[in-house]
Amino acid sequence: MKAQNDPSQQTDPQQSDPAQKTASTADSGSQARRIAILVDSIADLPPELLEKHRIQMVPIHIRFGSREFLDKQTLDNRTFYRMLREEKDFPKTSQPSPAEFTKLYSKLLEDHDAVLSLHISGKLSGTVQSAKTAARSLDENRIHVVDTLSGGMAQGIIAVRAAEALEAGAGLEETLNLVSELSRNRKIYLLFESLDYIVKGGRLNAKVGRILTKLRLMPLVTYTDEGALGRAGIIRTGNKAFNTLISRMRKDLKDRQITDIAIIHANAPEKAAEFRVLVQDSFNPGRIFISEIGPGLGAYAGPGTLAFAYFTK
Repeated sequence: MKAQNDPSQQTDPQQSDPAQKTASTADSGSQARRIAILVDSIADLPPELLEKHRIQMVPIHIRFGSREFLDKQTLDNRTFYRMLREEKDFPKTSQPSPAEFTKLYSKLLEDHDAVLSLHISGKLSGTVQSAKTAARSLDENRIHVVDTLSGGMAQGIIAVRAAEALEAGAGLEETLNLVSELSRNRKIYLLFESLDYIVKGGRLNAKVGRILTKLRLMPLVTYTDEGALGRAGIIRTGNKAFNTLISRMRKDLKDRQITDIAIIHANAPEKAAEFRVLVQDSFNPGRIFISEIGPGLGAYAGPGTLAFAYFTK
C-alpha cells in the first residue's frame, strides 16, 4: 500500500484513466472468450469450476457389459460407484472418438478464434490421439492439443490455471508455455484402499496383490515425468499411512512452497477431509481443491482411493 502512495511509484496519468482501465479489463475478458479451453472428463473438475472458467468437457465412455455410458453426462459418480460394487461386469473405459472431437471442435470454432485442448497423458489413454486426429481434419493452426502428462485433478488444475491466465489477459502463446511448464512440474500420488480393482483391471499381478494385501502393504503410485504410472514406494496401511504421505511430500518439497494442491477421493469424502487438515497444517498451501475421482480413473482405482496432486513455486 505504501508503494502506491509514493510519488516515485505512480504510473503515467493516462494509464490511470478509468476509461483505459475499463478497456483493459474488457480486453482481458475478451481474451478468455476468444480462446476456448477443453478437457476430457478424466480431469474430474467440479461443475462450479467448469462453469466459473467456461471450461468445456468431452466425456469418456464407460461400459458395463453391453451398456455404455458417458462420464458425467449419462453416468454420475454416485451411480457409478454403486454399480462398481453391485455389477458382475467389470467396467471398461474408452476415449472419445475423433468424430466426437471433430463435432465439438467445429462448434467451438464458430465462436472462438482457437481451442486449447488439454488431455490425460497419452501413456494412459488414446484421448490425445483422438483429439489430434480431429484437429488435423479441421485446422491445426486453431486447435492446440496438449498432452498434460497428467490425469485427474492435476490435469484439472492445469486447465484452471490456463483459464485464469487467459482471464488475466495472457495470449495464446504465453498460456501454452504456462501449460507446458505446469505439465512438467507436478507431483501426483495415488494410495488405494484395496488392490482388488487394479488387479481386475489388469494393472497388477493377482499373486502380487494377494501378497501385499496379506502383509498390509499398499503400493504408492505416481505419475512419471513421461506421464506413465510408476511406483513411488510401499506404504503400510493403517492409521499412520497419511503421516507417511506427509513425510514424502516434505522430502519432495525441500524449500519449495505449494501453490495449488488437489485432494481427490474415490467415494471417500471423509478421507479427503482428514488429509486436507494434515496438508493445511503441514504446508499452508496457496489453494486446496477437493474433488471426487470419477468413473474414468475410479474403475481402476476403486472405492476408498485417495489421490493428491500439487504444484510448487
